[in-house]
Amino acid sequence: SGIDIHDKDTIPFGNDPVPVSICSNDCPPGTLRRFLEMRACWDCIKCDAYTYSTINNSHACTSCGKGHRTINANTGCEKIPPTLLEFSHPAAVILIIISIIGMTLTVITFVVFIRFRDTPLVKASSRELCLVLLIGIFIGFISIFFSIGEPSSPICLMQLMTGVFFGTLTIVPIFLKTFRVYILFFQSVKSAGQAPRYLQPMWQGMVCMVLMLFQMIILLFVIIWHPLNMKEEYPNHETVLMVCAGETPRDTVLALAVPVGYIGFFSILSLGLSYKVRKLPSNFHEAKYICFAQTIAMIVIIAFGSSYFVTAGIWQKFLIAIAAQIIALAFLILIFYKKVEIVLFYPERNKIVFERDTMRKIEMSREEKRKSFLTSQHCHMCNQPLQPKTGAQAGLMSAANLLGESEANEHSDECDLTVKMEHGKSEREQCGLPTSTSEFSCTMTEQ
Repeated sequence: SGIDIHDKDTIPFGNDPVPVSICSNDCPPGTLRRFLEMRACWDCIKCDAYTYSTINNSHACTSCGKGHRTINANTGCEKIPPTLLEFSHPAAVILIIISIIGMTLTVITFVVFIRFRDTPLVKASSRELCLVLLIGIFIGFISIFFSIGEPSSPICLMQLMTGVFFGTLTIVPIFLKTFRVYILFFQSVKSAGQAPRYLQPMWQGMVCMVLMLFQMIILLFVIIWHPLNMKEEYPNHETVLMVCAGETPRDTVLALAVPVGYIGFFSILSLGLSYKVRKLPSNFHEAKYICFAQTIAMIVIIAFGSSYFVTAGIWQKFLIAIAAQIIALAFLILIFYKKVEIVLFYPERNKIVFERDTMRKIEMSREEKRKSFLTSQHCHMCNQPLQPKTGAQAGLMSAANLLGESEANEHSDECDLTVKMEHGKSEREQCGLPTSTSEFSCTMTEQ
């Protein structure tokens, strides 16, 4: 009847295991079977990284797909948790602290400008544009909270909106403030005529609204036709990033490039204008501070923008957020610190004065100021024109004329001008001026 080779009594093997009559063992899950040249035998090969198998003697391993990794000895897959900038992360804590400090300072500045809105310094600073600028700075500090945590489609929309509002509500008022100073000074060199109507507060506000409306139309176009939604990106097998992107790379570029390009255009214009008027005397120094703030913003954008493309993960979000914080702080401190300091701690400097030689203070009405020495360019006593020696002096005096005319139209402008003019001794005596070179300093603003 034959011999049973598994019968230990027939063929004793002692303590050795009974031989199995097969060429190779079964390949367990997590491996694949690869036949040898004899075709009757095979080797069991472990599945590659990020591939798995769930059956014995599998002929191939299945890929886990993007955003997944293998578990249990390549027998299954699990989703890789996304890399997020959590609120507990040290980088996020730094951003939150800076943002809270910035928002607090912005609110204090806003309250000061509202509380002292009728004082000469606040009026002369284009208070309406300053309030819009402060709102934009506040939005810049808030925007970092939409960069922390897990994003979603609504969060992506808020990221885009806060970023665009921050850029528009800061750059447009800064551009208009710088443009006004530029026109008042440089146009006055050529003409001592009436100040342009578009420099009046009402027209300045209307122009600001129109420029912001254009940006809102662009933003609406982006939201409707090229919306940004939450998507996963996989820079490598071990990393999953949650990003806001369009359906295609082209949609993403359009959604960001168009509104950012609009902001960049006015940034370059305001930087150029503020650079041209940076050396104006005395209280025209706001242009100098604006130029400094704009320069800082450009340096930050270039430095952090170049670093953005060589970093990955949460550090890209951190770079964008910290850049926005630095720019907002630069605008807040450089443009508003000096004004708030004078309003709160030096109220004696926040009033209308007319000073000559001994800095004697004389209260003047609007009508009297328009007919005063600087605005009329005549000597009070002899009514003779005083001719400036240089073109720069002529520009300063003509700028004073325009500012005085603007004031007649209830436009608030500040001109702390120091004009030096030399005349013959007899002319000075006739006009009641000291025999030495005279300095006249006036601050003209709406009462």
